[in-house]
Amino acid sequence: MDEDSPPEPSKLLTELVKEWVTMDNEISQYQKRIRVLNGEKKELGKRLLDCMKQSQIEQINVNGDESILYKKSVSKKPVNKKSLDILLQQYLQNTDIEVGELLTFIFDNRETVEKETIIKKKQK
Repeated sequence: MDEDSPPEPSKLLTELVKEWVTMDNEISQYQKRIRVLNGEKKELGKRLLDCMKQSQIEQINVNGDESILYKKSVSKKPVNKKSLDILLQQYLQNTDIEVGELLTFIFDNRETVEKETIIKKKQK
Protein backbone atom coordinates (compact mmCIF):
# COMPACT_ATOMS: atom_id res chain seq x y z
CA MET A 1 0.00 0.00 0.00
CA ASP A 2 1.55 3.34 -1.04
CA GLU A 3 1.21 6.69 0.71
CA ASP A 4 -1.05 8.28 -1.92
CA SER A 5 -3.78 5.65 -1.72
CA PRO A 6 -6.87 6.38 0.40
CA PRO A 7 -7.09 4.67 3.79
CA GLU A 8 -9.05 1.48 4.12
CA PRO A 9 -12.76 2.07 4.82
CA SER A 10 -12.55 0.48 8.27
CA LYS A 11 -9.54 2.61 9.25
CA LEU A 12 -11.22 5.72 7.87
CA LEU A 13 -14.38 4.90 9.82
CA THR A 14 -12.37 4.38 13.00
CA GLU A 15 -10.56 7.69 12.55
CA LEU A 16 -13.80 9.54 11.85
CA VAL A 17 -15.51 8.02 14.90
CA LYS A 18 -12.56 8.89 17.16
CA GLU A 19 -12.49 12.47 15.88
CA TRP A 20 -16.27 12.80 16.24
CA VAL A 21 -16.23 11.45 19.82
CA THR A 22 -13.35 13.75 20.76
CA MET A 23 -15.20 16.74 19.34
CA ASP A 24 -18.44 15.73 21.06
CA ASN A 25 -16.64 15.41 24.41
CA GLU A 26 -15.04 18.82 23.93
CA ILE A 27 -18.43 20.37 23.13
CA SER A 28 -19.89 18.80 26.28
CA GLN A 29 -17.11 20.33 28.38
CA TYR A 30 -17.74 23.77 26.86
CA GLN A 31 -21.49 23.43 27.44
CA LYS A 32 -20.88 22.60 31.12
CA ARG A 33 -18.63 25.65 31.45
CA ILE A 34 -21.25 27.82 29.70
CA ARG A 35 -23.92 26.62 32.16
CA VAL A 36 -21.67 27.57 35.08
CA LEU A 37 -20.91 30.98 33.56
CA ASN A 38 -24.59 31.63 32.82
CA GLY A 39 -25.46 30.81 36.45
CA GLU A 40 -22.80 33.19 37.71
CA LYS A 41 -23.92 35.87 35.24
CA LYS A 42 -27.53 35.47 36.41
CA GLU A 43 -26.53 36.00 40.05
CA LEU A 44 -24.37 39.02 39.16
CA GLY A 45 -27.27 40.37 37.08
CA LYS A 46 -29.62 40.16 40.06
CA ARG A 47 -27.14 42.04 42.22
CA LEU A 48 -26.52 44.62 39.50
CA LEU A 49 -30.26 45.06 38.97
CA ASP A 50 -30.81 45.68 42.69
CA CYS A 51 -27.90 48.12 42.82
CA MET A 52 -29.09 50.05 39.77
CA LYS A 53 -32.65 50.12 41.13
CA GLN A 54 -31.59 51.38 44.57
CA SER A 55 -29.33 54.01 43.03
CA GLN A 56 -31.97 54.95 40.46
CA ILE A 57 -29.54 54.43 37.60
CA GLU A 58 -31.13 53.69 34.23
CA GLN A 59 -27.99 53.38 32.10
CA ILE A 60 -24.32 52.58 32.63
CA ASN A 61 -21.88 53.13 29.77
CA VAL A 62 -19.20 50.46 29.39
CA ASN A 63 -16.38 50.08 26.87
CA GLY A 64 -17.28 53.30 25.06
CA ASP A 65 -19.82 51.85 22.62
CA GLU A 66 -21.79 49.59 24.97
CA SER A 67 -24.17 50.31 27.80
CA ILE A 68 -26.15 48.40 30.40
CA LEU A 69 -29.76 49.53 30.64
CA TYR A 70 -32.22 49.07 33.51
CA LYS A 71 -35.67 48.41 32.09
CA LYS A 72 -38.97 47.70 33.77
CA SER A 73 -41.93 46.21 31.94
CA VAL A 74 -45.43 45.33 33.09
CA SER A 75 -47.41 42.47 31.59
CA LYS A 76 -50.56 40.63 32.46
CA LYS A 77 -50.52 37.11 33.84
CA PRO A 78 -51.97 34.41 31.62
CA VAL A 79 -55.58 33.42 32.11
CA ASN A 80 -55.93 30.13 33.95
CA LYS A 81 -58.90 28.21 35.29
CA LYS A 82 -58.61 29.62 38.80
CA SER A 83 -58.32 33.27 37.78
CA LEU A 84 -61.09 32.89 35.19
CA ASP A 85 -63.39 31.30 37.79
CA ILE A 86 -62.77 34.15 40.26
CA LEU A 87 -63.36 36.83 37.63
CA LEU A 88 -66.53 35.16 36.36
CA GLN A 89 -67.94 34.86 39.89
CA GLN A 90 -67.27 38.57 40.46
CA TYR A 91 -68.80 39.59 37.18
CA LEU A 92 -71.82 37.25 37.05
CA GLN A 93 -73.42 38.30 40.34
CA ASN A 94 -77.15 38.42 39.44
CA THR A 95 -76.72 39.67 35.85
CA ASP A 96 -77.39 38.57 32.28
CA ILE A 97 -74.24 38.78 30.23
CA GLU A 98 -73.14 39.11 26.62
CA VAL A 99 -70.05 37.15 25.62
CA GLY A 100 -68.21 40.22 24.30
CA GLU A 101 -68.64 42.09 27.56
CA LEU A 102 -67.55 39.05 29.52
CA LEU A 103 -64.36 38.57 27.47
CA THR A 104 -63.54 42.27 27.65
CA PHE A 105 -63.94 42.24 31.42
CA ILE A 106 -61.77 39.13 31.80
CA PHE A 107 -58.90 40.35 29.64
CA ASP A 108 -58.94 43.90 31.00
CA ASN A 109 -58.83 42.80 34.65
CA ARG A 110 -56.08 40.19 34.63
CA GLU A 111 -53.39 40.54 37.28
CA THR A 112 -50.27 42.35 36.09
CA VAL A 113 -46.68 41.27 36.67
CA GLU A 114 -43.65 43.57 36.77
CA LYS A 115 -40.43 42.32 35.24
CA GLU A 116 -37.12 44.09 35.73
CA THR A 117 -34.11 43.28 33.56
CA ILE A 118 -30.75 44.59 32.51
CA ILE A 119 -29.40 44.35 28.97
CA LYS A 120 -26.08 45.02 27.32
CA LYS A 121 -26.48 47.30 24.31
CA LYS A 122 -23.83 47.96 21.69
CA GLN A 123 -23.87 51.42 20.09
CA LYS A 124 -24.23 51.43 16.28
